[in-house]
Amino acid sequence: MTTNSTLIDFLAGTVGGIAGVITGHPLDTVKVHLQAESHGSKFGMIECIRNILKKDGALGLYKGMSSPLVSLAFINAICFGTQSKVVSYFKDKDSLFVSFIAGSVAGGAQSFLASPSELIKLRLQLSDTINSPLEVTRQIIKNQGVRQLYRGLGMTLLRDCPAFGVYFSSYNILIKLLSGGKSADECNYFHFLMAGGFAGMISWCATYPCDIIKTRYQACDTKTYTKVIKELYAENGLRSFSTGLNSTLVRAFPTNAATFAGVNFCISCFETSQLTPEEEKEAIRVKEARRLKNQEYQYRRFMQPFNDNKYVDLILLAEAGETLQIPLAHWHHYYRV
Repeated sequence: MTTNSTLIDFLAGTVGGIAGVITGHPLDTVKVHLQAESHGSKFGMIECIRNILKKDGALGLYKGMSSPLVSLAFINAICFGTQSKVVSYFKDKDSLFVSFIAGSVAGGAQSFLASPSELIKLRLQLSDTINSPLEVTRQIIKNQGVRQLYRGLGMTLLRDCPAFGVYFSSYNILIKLLSGGKSADECNYFHFLMAGGFAGMISWCATYPCDIIKTRYQACDTKTYTKVIKELYAENGLRSFSTGLNSTLVRAFPTNAATFAGVNFCISCFETSQLTPEEEKEAIRVKEARRLKNQEYQYRRFMQPFNDNKYVDLILLAEAGETLQIPLAHWHHYYRV
């Protein structure tokens, strides 16, 4: 992989991160409130949204967005850039094993920035008096020192290493399933949106208990992991470890759909801008050929029920509008399967 290609992956990750934050932050605020408050397991997502709107208005759902908007751009840049770089070291770049390993390494790499960022965001979302991420940061450093910014790093690593492995490997599986085995270059944005959205949901399900433990641990300066786990279990048994999962999954789909769509759009723009005029013409020709091939495939599927129907020509060759209908009839005869 060239340096230029790596830079493109980092920039694409940045764009995808920004798209994901803007799309999913309101439901992230809901998730944090459900996880951090001891009565969160008793209230549902709708009730939590009502409480936030009643207390802080609509802007309350976007509270703390400035921190992840800046940090997640860099986090996603690290994540997608690292994942792409790790994949480049393997010969079998399309295998699930490679996708999982590369994703796990990327998840670990971004955790060192994600952990303090999530701590600041969480404290800001839960605070009634502080409205600035810089003020939260200063307060943490003043009271507990710089090291306190990395409170929860261990659980963040435990959550993100396997989660991102699942994230990228499930994305590759879903892309192939949704596109009928096509390569990534042949996929459209519907494939990216669906695969990215569902991959995000699957990855959250894989390590969600770690996330709720991390949230509770970061919300308080004095509790240990053991104490947090005991308190969670005492509240509602094992069900406490899935508190807020509904809002997380609802948020995960649009957030990750937007992230992957943003990443692929950015990569496509960079690649197109670097083409020579001849290469650009060839790319347009190939894209048009793929569009026509897909159109033919859709037509075949549509006509399949009519192929053995002797009355199909009566439907296609109506007296009115023959100019439009006759070519369609010719397609039908040509593409009989």
